[in-house]
Amino acid sequence: MPVMVDDILWIEAEGDYACIHLEEKTVFCGIGLGKLMDRVDPERFVRVHRSHAIALSALKKLDPDGYGGFTATLSDDTEVKVSRHYAKRIKNFII
Repeated sequence: MPVMVDDILWIEAEGDYACIHLEEKTVFCGIGLGKLMDRVDPERFVRVHRSHAIALSALKKLDPDGYGGFTATLSDDTEVKVSRHYAKRIKNFII
């Protein structure tokens, strides 16, 4: 099933595959998160965890988690963990 890039809120690794989360549903994808990240615009999507990437347009707020990472709240109120490893990268996009 084709997915419009503008409809993607976040992408989650699921083993060697990925789940693409849209506003109303989740779509299973036969491509892994790493390969999907190679195919999307790096100005629009950012990896925030080894298992998660988010659409910057869906980012509503970013709260420190107290351990050097963040919790990203998206436009649909989903909370996605931002690991310490990726924290600086996302701060560079929003500052």
